[in-house]
Amino acid sequence: MVGRSTSLTGPHADRNGVAMNSGGGTEILAGHGSIHRPGHQAVLAGNGGVLLVPAGY
Repeated sequence: MVGRSTSLTGPHADRNGVAMNSGGGTEILAGHGSIHRPGHQAVLAGNGGVLLVPAGY
């Protein structure tokens, strides 16, 4: 589930405007059939900045 905001620090809401801390969230990736965990990302911070690493790396 994901939320969005105009500010990095929030508040965050789903595409319908429901706050994430009130049960909101927009589903963008879900399991189906025998696929139970379809993926994730990791955020790594270092001296050169912030890096978004997709699953499998």
